[in-house]
Amino acid sequence: MSFPPVIGPISLMDSKEERYWHVGDGGMSDNTGGESLLMMLLRGMEEGRFRRVLIILIDSSFPFEIGGKELDKRQDAFSIFNYDYSRIPSIMEERSLAYRGFFLFLAQQLKIVPGPERISIIRLRHTDAQWAEDLSDLPDSCRKEKINWTSPRDVGQRLAGIVTRLWLESTCDRDLVLTAAEKVVMQNEGAIRAFLEQ
Repeated sequence: MSFPPVIGPISLMDSKEERYWHVGDGGMSDNTGGESLLMMLLRGMEEGRFRRVLIILIDSSFPFEIGGKELDKRQDAFSIFNYDYSRIPSIMEERSLAYRGFFLFLAQQLKIVPGPERISIIRLRHTDAQWAEDLSDLPDSCRKEKINWTSPRDVGQRLAGIVTRLWLESTCDRDLVLTAAEKVVMQNEGAIRAFLEQ
């Protein structure tokens, strides 16, 4: 991977083989690796090595719509001094996800690839967690911060605004992400089990 605004795309010379490797950010084409994995598994199905395939994608990327809200408040959103260049890969990733989902759906409908009873892709996103209306499932560390959350929507907004990293400073943010991850797995448990038990 590379970080387009800072490092890439870049070219690296392999002096042993006397060839160049051209490196770009994976988010621009296949951020989760799901498409590459699906292509490999489809080949395996064609060769008879797999009968059924379940791919569970864990996507903790920064939600595209959050950056959009920031742009909505800027008068000069695209000036050279304040433009967020990470929006370019984000736009490409959103388009890529939409096309990929449509392609798989259409390919299954036209029977080009095996149907949903044989191939299933389940995408788990921490921002899809469903919270109780009374917020009784909010982590204790978040209650101690005395943040004025009045609805699940408020919790979702906070969660969506957390930039996922290897380390989060706020105890509330860490607990919120962990609780959301657990919720999303539980929310999808039925679909996962149903596919496995067919």
